[in-house]
Amino acid sequence: MLQYLKKLIFFSFLLFIADVFALPTFINGKAIRGSGLLVRLSTYTDQISFQESLLDLEEIKSDELFQLGFEIADIQEVFLNIGNQSFSFYAQAGKSYHLTIDNIEVLPKSALAEQNPLHIVWNEKNELNEVIDNFNYEFGDFLETNFIALYKNRDAKLLGVFEQEIEKKRSETKSLSEHELAFFKDYIAYQFADLKYASQTVSDKTLGETYFQNKPVLYNNSSYMLFFQHYFNQYFSSGKRTINYHEFVDLMRAQKNLAQLMDFVGKDPVLVQERLRELVLLNALKEIYYNKDFDSVKVGSLIKSIALQSKFQEHKKIGVAVLNQLTALKTGMLAPSLELKSTTGTVKNLTNYKGKYVYLFFISDNCQACEQDLSAIRMLNEKYRNDIAFVSVLVNYTKNGQNKLSQLPNTPWDKLLFANDFNMLNTYKVRSFPLYILLDREGKILLYPAKKPHEDIDRFFDYLIQRDKAKSAKPDELFR
Repeated sequence: MLQYLKKLIFFSFLLFIADVFALPTFINGKAIRGSGLLVRLSTYTDQISFQESLLDLEEIKSDELFQLGFEIADIQEVFLNIGNQSFSFYAQAGKSYHLTIDNIEVLPKSALAEQNPLHIVWNEKNELNEVIDNFNYEFGDFLETNFIALYKNRDAKLLGVFEQEIEKKRSETKSLSEHELAFFKDYIAYQFADLKYASQTVSDKTLGETYFQNKPVLYNNSSYMLFFQHYFNQYFSSGKRTINYHEFVDLMRAQKNLAQLMDFVGKDPVLVQERLRELVLLNALKEIYYNKDFDSVKVGSLIKSIALQSKFQEHKKIGVAVLNQLTALKTGMLAPSLELKSTTGTVKNLTNYKGKYVYLFFISDNCQACEQDLSAIRMLNEKYRNDIAFVSVLVNYTKNGQNKLSQLPNTPWDKLLFANDFNMLNTYKVRSFPLYILLDREGKILLYPAKKPHEDIDRFFDYLIQRDKAKSAKPDELFR
């Protein structure tokens, strides 16, 4: 297992340095009322694992200006974030973008409260995003107006007329570069493919032959990948393809290798192209990892084989990300490394708590629920502190990372400042606050997520402590 992980890390490094075609790209912006806040830019490493990757972050200056710099190799969807607000757009390698953000919401009442997306005003023409936004608006309006005709009556003629109208408008678009135009054309095509699939106005067989068979795999086109996910969803078990589910189960139980499974999947005429076939297999293996009909160890081993042996660099990268996604926070796995400075100035990591259970919780100072939980945590800490280390990670989206919860009295446990370590938040999949995690005495995941303080977590604490005492007791002590 350790050798596998070393190889995966090595291949990840090779993939990183091999991206020689990446070009520097810049965003110059003004964030009204955003002075002192952090603006960050992220993207997905791929659209199979959807693992988020931080591209850059910057404190917004006193004059409300900021600049972000990053490298990408192609047109790619990126996400601009301030606090819990976000905005996505398509960035093209080598370009500079100038924009203004005019609706920042500071410190919402709850981290779980719905917030408006960031509103972006482009300070100069941004043709690609403009035509995509216009198309999305027109496409959404058509779908809303004709929902019954499409999904109940399956009016293929109506859809065909609309598709022709859109194609005519696209062909008249003159402001895009050749590369942008090709991206936009594919974006439109696969949006329509997805609608045809959802409304069943075109057969699955025809859609597969038209949009996938012997067609390039468009890893960075979100429209293509959305249709890919829908079309190949539950690939082995849906019964919609030429693949027999029970035959596949038998092959997996017979410990067949990757090459044999690739041959088996190749029975599907849509998957004559090796690149697409392997991507479909990789996505399907991810889907069945937790399926009780399959051995997760064997499934994981096959994903590792793709990550290590695939001739397609994109699939090696995706394989590593999928493995990390499936195993990083799984019960029994070592918790991801965490090293942060505490409010007392001492650097802490999880090894400092070895020998105790760890009740790790991520909280934010713009979260009312977090503050309300503190009284229950105080009581739990008082009762269980000899066996359980209570450790909070305080999240604040400003440069100094100071959190008002760190100043509250009667919080006698380690309080760690996340110090803008967004990769750490992504690793622990912190999507909302509060998030609670319970680790065992060796630093392995016991519960993810764990129950909250007011959800009878103390009963589980009692069980763990009593179980440990029973294990360590001498035989004659058990009968006293």
